[in-house]
Amino acid sequence: MICPKCGKQIPDGSSVCPECLNPLEDLAVRSDAAYAEPAPSMKWYKFLIFFALYATAILNIIGGVSQLTGTVYSVTGISASDVYAYYGQGLHILDIVMGILMIGIAVFAIFVRFQLAGYKKQGPKTLLVLYVINLVVSLGYSLAVGAITSVNVMDSSSVGGLVISAVMIIVNYFYFKKRAHLFCN
Repeated sequence: MICPKCGKQIPDGSSVCPECLNPLEDLAVRSDAAYAEPAPSMKWYKFLIFFALYATAILNIIGGVSQLTGTVYSVTGISASDVYAYYGQGLHILDIVMGILMIGIAVFAIFVRFQLAGYKKQGPKTLLVLYVINLVVSLGYSLAVGAITSVNVMDSSSVGGLVISAVMIIVNYFYFKKRAHLFCN
């Protein structure tokens, strides 16, 4: 018998799944072809809900506060007030907006984590939305900084980060498509 919540093989007649503790009293034994195959691995899913989404939230909070306070420029050895005096208030406003967006992304990452952990039907879609928002915000910020400062900020590491984000969207789409039957709450 296969647990409809986590996809793990469980002994026939079980009343509770030993893996996810899902009650099974009212469920009939599934014998269709989709459940005859071994359950798909859930290692990436567990990595997402136990580490990656929390790390995303923490890093976005740190980055957002850094943008809001101007400490993002401290690594260059130049004060934020000097940067803003040179490039103007447009950059300061952009940094404030980016800081707020990053903190919003952090909150959304925690929401996504709980959607996935609860096997909510919309969980995988909200994860993809998180990745798309992160990609769009990063690209938009880079382009806006370039327009304000006339400095090309789209170096190889920035482009690489955007490519990795796009690949993550595609990989997660196919990963969760294979596991869609598990997200039914």
